[in-house]
Amino acid sequence: MKITPKFQGYRLDMYLAEKLEISRNQAQKIALANRVFINDKLATKHQFLKIGDIIEIREETEEIQKEKNNPVKTKLAVDIRSIVKDKPKVLVKNKNYLVIEKPVHMLVHATTRGETDTLVDWLLKKYPKLKKVGSDDPVRPAIVHRLDKEVSGIMLVPRTLDAFDCFKKQFQLRTIKKEYIALVHGVIQNDHDEITFPITRSKSGKYVAMPVGAEGGKASITEFEVLQKFIHYTLVRILPHTGRTNQIRIHMAAYGNPIVGDTLYISKKINPKHKTLLDRVFLHAQKITFVDTDGETQTVESPMPESLSKLTDKLK
Repeated sequence: MKITPKFQGYRLDMYLAEKLEISRNQAQKIALANRVFINDKLATKHQFLKIGDIIEIREETEEIQKEKNNPVKTKLAVDIRSIVKDKPKVLVKNKNYLVIEKPVHMLVHATTRGETDTLVDWLLKKYPKLKKVGSDDPVRPAIVHRLDKEVSGIMLVPRTLDAFDCFKKQFQLRTIKKEYIALVHGVIQNDHDEITFPITRSKSGKYVAMPVGAEGGKASITEFEVLQKFIHYTLVRILPHTGRTNQIRIHMAAYGNPIVGDTLYISKKINPKHKTLLDRVFLHAQKITFVDTDGETQTVESPMPESLSKLTDKLK
């Protein structure tokens, strides 16, 4: 795979982490494995990039392949695949695009670990022509946005290059409207609010919220509306106005109301008995509004999964 930076001054490991949507530690491991070349020369993990540099990520060496094929990792890969109980559902299908419903526990595309049974794998098996749609990155053809592995819901998938460019531009301009539903810990007092903590990547590779007005970090905006209040929880409708990695989960945790089932951003203050209600994050992308390639506004909705609706019924 070859990629070229559009801006001056990126450090290689940081650029790869952002471009491939992996942690900085994972990006450094790729460089340390002597797999990354810049302008045909072996790169170092802390090398700074210039506009026009050609970055090539080459195939793994035999040594790395042997490490990946050891019994422990093979067993782990099987366990990961077995978690995905449901298959994606096609909600809308036409010649230009698909609107699908991604099940929980399914990765959108493989990471450097080379996972199988991802959404991209499923799409290419069902619609092989998607392989030629989109960027030059073979890992994620036809992908213009993504959902976290532990999040379910609606995704828009272009089937043509024109549709890919059309939807990608709308995401860049933030004109595509996405709506989520979430159950969070605690009773939120405000019926409506907007969260604006900037988001950055910490030294550990984990994305975190920063204080409003702090230097650094990317501007991030999440709007929410309270739908229903329970004794220890609140059901909310969430409208992200930016699309940072883990944005909704980070913002709700920073607001003081982490999402139920989120083990990554859960607060230590949450009562332990309230942390194990689910084996997933209670976050579902339930609605998307976009302009199709014919200039028509389309809205598609996805009902709340049964496992989530059963939980809210118990709380009533």
